[in-house]
Amino acid sequence: MQLFEKTGRNIKLTEVGSRLHSDVSDALTGLNEAVDRATNPDVDIRVSSSGQLVEFDRDQIDLAIRIGDGQYPGLFSEPLLPEIIVPACHPSLLDGDHPLNTPEDLVHHTLIHFNPAFGGINTIWKDWPELRESMNNIFKLVFPSRKVSGELKQFVFTAASLTSGCLHCQSHGSYHLHKGGVPDEKIQAMWTYQSSDLFSEAERAVLDLAFAAGVAPNAVEPENYTELRKHFSDDEIIELLAVIAVGGFLNRWNDTIATVTDQKSIDYANKTLRPVGWDSGKHTGAAEEQRNAHPITLGWTNK
Repeated sequence: MQLFEKTGRNIKLTEVGSRLHSDVSDALTGLNEAVDRATNPDVDIRVSSSGQLVEFDRDQIDLAIRIGDGQYPGLFSEPLLPEIIVPACHPSLLDGDHPLNTPEDLVHHTLIHFNPAFGGINTIWKDWPELRESMNNIFKLVFPSRKVSGELKQFVFTAASLTSGCLHCQSHGSYHLHKGGVPDEKIQAMWTYQSSDLFSEAERAVLDLAFAAGVAPNAVEPENYTELRKHFSDDEIIELLAVIAVGGFLNRWNDTIATVTDQKSIDYANKTLRPVGWDSGKHTGAAEEQRNAHPITLGWTNK
C-alpha cells in the first residue's frame, strides 16, 4: 500500500493515503476526547478556530485568543507573546551590484505595490451602472426609517456584519450610527449588548436575530421570533429581515474583494472600535485605492 508519492522536492499523500489520513485523524481525535472525558469528567473543553470576534455572553465561550493591544472593556486579558515582524527576501538579493543590507538599498530594486482589492476590481461598480443604480435604490428603500427606525436598522446591519466578519461593513455601520447621533459608548457596547444596560429588551431581541442570521450556517431559531413578536409586528420584522439580507450582500461583496475603506470611517473605527477588538485587516490600502467617502456622505443612501 503506497501512502506517499514524491513530486520533485515535495512529498504528498496518495489517494489511499489521504483516505487513511482522514479516517485515522477522526479516530485519534475521538480517542483523545474520550481520554479527556475519562480523566476530567467535570471539564468539557472544545476548541474553535474562527476569524469571528467572540461575544462571551452570546457564544458561551470562556476563553479567546485575540491579536491586539489587550485593552478590551469589561474583559481580563493576559499577553501570550509579542508580535514580531521581520523582513525577508530571496537569497539572490543579498548579492549582486546592489545587495540588500539596509533599507536605503531598496531604492535600487523594483517596488511592488500590494493591492488587496484582488487586482483592483472596482468597488463602486462604475463599469456596471445598472447594478449600482439598482442596488442604491434597494439601499434607499431598506435602510431609512419606515415602521422601524433607521437607527435600529443600522444596529442590525452592524451586528450582522460583526458576525459575518466583514470589517469594512463594521466600520461603515458604526460610523453611520455615529453620524446619526448615537453615543460612542453605545456603539462600543454592541460587543457586549446582552449584558449592557444601554440596550432595551426589544433591541436585544433584534440583535440576537442579527447575530444569529449573519453566521453560516444560519443560527436563527423559532425562539428568536417568539422574542421579536413581544416587541414588533410582522411588518416590522420583515423590515429587519430585509436589512439583514441586503447587508449580507454588502458583507459578501466588500469582504470578497477587500474593499479599501474610506479614511473617515477608518479613523472613526480606529478610535472607537479598536478598543473592543476591531482592526481594518485587509481593507487598507494606498490613498488612491480608498473609497471616496462613506455612502451617506456620497448620497448613495438616505440618512
